[in-house]
Amino acid sequence: MASTHEEMIQGASGERDWRGWKTINMITIQDGCTGSSFVAKVNNAITLAGYTIGGNFGALAPYCYLQSVHASIIDGSPNTVRLELKFERDFPERFKPGTMELGASLISVETNKDKDDNVMWLSHTYPIGYRRSPQDDPLTVAVESGQITHTTNKFIPEKTRTFTKQVSEADAKTASDYTGCINSVDWLDSGDANKWMAVHIHGRSEDGGNSYNMTYNFIYRKETWLHEAIFIQDNGKPPYPFSPAATLGSDGDYKEYPIYEEKAFANLGLT
Repeated sequence: MASTHEEMIQGASGERDWRGWKTINMITIQDGCTGSSFVAKVNNAITLAGYTIGGNFGALAPYCYLQSVHASIIDGSPNTVRLELKFERDFPERFKPGTMELGASLISVETNKDKDDNVMWLSHTYPIGYRRSPQDDPLTVAVESGQITHTTNKFIPEKTRTFTKQVSEADAKTASDYTGCINSVDWLDSGDANKWMAVHIHGRSEDGGNSYNMTYNFIYRKETWLHEAIFIQDNGKPPYPFSPAATLGSDGDYKEYPIYEEKAFANLGLT
């Protein structure tokens, strides 16, 4: 039967400061660790001990996380494994949340809306007696031109986020597939889908490919990364008000087309 003898063993040690436990070096002896190899028995012993690399010590030291495990077989007892568990305050490097940088830059866009998102338009009343051309008769009643929208170039801020994180080889390969994609659901502070794009994802390994130091760059667009299509009238202006299409396959003078692949950025584990 598997059993555990822990903590009160010579060699166990720890260090506390005013914030609590700083380091804990715990020794456990796991009996009944079956397996066809040393590695299998050690894996079984760690499972029996109830810990995982990156997991915390427990309620008595919740901010100390398991950094490493040293294992050995007890002489004369092939199914008994001695574990030296090293806990330290803070996360092991691979399990740290990604560090994040914030930024913004200005880009120029063409818009027909003011700072409060209102459509900009003009109208004119042609008075009685006005001639549209020398050949036309004077107007006998005032004529309204109707609302004519107009556009202008505007500088808007484009927010950026940069994350750095160490990940496994498998996660690094998966992450590269996100380049050029937009968020499929709400992510960070966007409040909506389709507002963040992964514009650059790069990794560098310094241990032969076992892990990668990854950099992830994202750009935020308030108006979403969907493509806007607007009907332009014969006068060169869009109609006002718009009549948005209910679906891409239905009539309307305004549509938003998805042109980028969508992915759930939360799966990258950056936040």
